[in-house]
Formats: sequence, structure tokens, C-alpha cells
Amino acid sequence: MQLKGKVITGAMRGSSLIDIHFDRLVGILGFMPYRGTMDIRLEKSMDITRFSTKAIEHILLDGSKKTDAYLAPVKIIIKGEEYNCWAMRQKNYIYSDTRLEIIAKENLRDKFALKDGDDVDVVMTELPRKRNNRLHFVRNFYSSDKHLMKRK
Repeated sequence: MQLKGKVITGAMRGSSLIDIHFDRLVGILGFMPYRGTMDIRLEKSMDITRFSTKAIEHILLDGSKKTDAYLAPVKIIIKGEEYNCWAMRQKNYIYSDTRLEIIAKENLRDKFALKDGDDVDVVMTELPRKRNNRLHFVRNFYSSDKHLMKRK
């Protein structure tokens, strides 16, 4: 899926967001991200969970998972040049679904001499939906052995 967007100035919290999760991001993404994000306002809303391949998660004491943010690999096309990076959206995001925060190895605004309002294309790959194999197994097991389920 290719989306059109524009570079915007965010709430200036990208550097603190990266700082909070820096060690986890290095482990998850495999590189040291620039300590800041580039914000993009998309022309239409987008659900990042459809594209997310990684997440910043915690296992709580009761065994449940708490997701802080979703991460999706993206390709940014700026002035005809492609750049691979990551899109991030916090689970409790303060903006609408038309905004993305981009994480990269370097400051993309400096690298491409970007300013607010510059056009950017974002290419995302949608993940195929996973089937719940456990439920499928149970259905097949009991449907083939209905005589086991009958009471005598």
C-alpha cells in the first residue's frame, strides 16, 4: 500500500520517546535509531496494526502482555529516492490515524533537506491474516470423532 503524506512538525516528543525505548528499539530493530522521529501527516487514515511486524511489549506479572507501541517496516520515497525505515505508533496515540512517526538511522530532515509541507510517499506491506490453528485443530478433532462426544 502506498500512501501520500506531508512532513510536519510534531509535539517535539520524538526524542524523549526514542530515549525511553532506546535499548529495546536497538534490540528489536537491529540498529541504533536517530534520537528523534520524523512526523508525517497522511492523506488518509491507516491502521498500523495491519502492517506491524514488531511491537514494544512487556509481559506483566500476571502473564498478560502490555503493548506500548506498534512498529512496521516502511519505505519512504522522498524526491524520487527510497529509504528503508520504520513507522511507529503508540497504542494510546494522542493524534489521529493520519499521522505516523518515522524511526530511522539518521535525521531524515537533514539528510533530505526536508521542511514542513514537503511531499513524502510511504510504502507499507500488509501482512496476511493468521488463522487460529489451535481452534482449527480442535474443530477438526471433534468433528471427525463425533461419537466421542455423544453421551451413552
